[in-house]
Amino acid sequence: MKQLEIGICDDEVLAVRQLSRLVQRVVENLICKIYSFTSGEQLLQEVRKMDMVFLDIEMPNLDGIVVGNKIRKMHENCKIIMATGRTERFKEAFKFQAFRFITKPFEVEEIKEVLDAYQDLEIGMETIKLYKDRNPYNIVQKQIQYIISYDSYTEYFVDGKKFRQTYSLNQLETILDSRCFYRVHRQYLVNLYWIQNYKNKIIYIGTEQIPVSRRKRKEFEKFYLEFDLKYQSI
Repeated sequence: MKQLEIGICDDEVLAVRQLSRLVQRVVENLICKIYSFTSGEQLLQEVRKMDMVFLDIEMPNLDGIVVGNKIRKMHENCKIIMATGRTERFKEAFKFQAFRFITKPFEVEEIKEVLDAYQDLEIGMETIKLYKDRNPYNIVQKQIQYIISYDSYTEYFVDGKKFRQTYSLNQLETILDSRCFYRVHRQYLVNLYWIQNYKNKIIYIGTEQIPVSRRKRKEFEKFYLEFDLKYQSI
């Protein structure tokens, strides 16, 4: 996963420090950089590099609602998490599609829920370099439907097109997002998002029928059920 850039903006320095400590506790296993701001003006100068912003509503000069609206116009993909002790102001943040809301005093479980929800949105969104007719392409992992392994290369099926790389399936199991890719057979790696049907140990993706090995069957069925419950609505 790429480095996560997180901004924390609150006019109260103690609140910034407290929230920063909580975020650091939650993201200890992620590659992450946290930026601290004590005014909306400071944040707006840096916001284009942020993936996520924790934004206090009650601030002087530019309050969080004004800043949130400006962020949405400047950086539409930034996830904005609104923070306040006054929940009645949350409804104002719906105008710029706030990602989540947290209340003061901050609690680590609430922060964890926010970060977990963000990571779920990012499933399969990193790119991988593949080749077609010797030309390189950066393909979003989520677009890959399934992969077949051959002696000296692997073949990737993306929206009716075939791409190639020299990775082995063993290598791909460490490169691809393990939340949505599963090796069902010594020759096949599948993206669970693209499974249309599964019956009698056969996975159906388009016209392709992919066998699930006997050794993998129970583990795959458990993994697929958990995936379906957690991610299929994303």
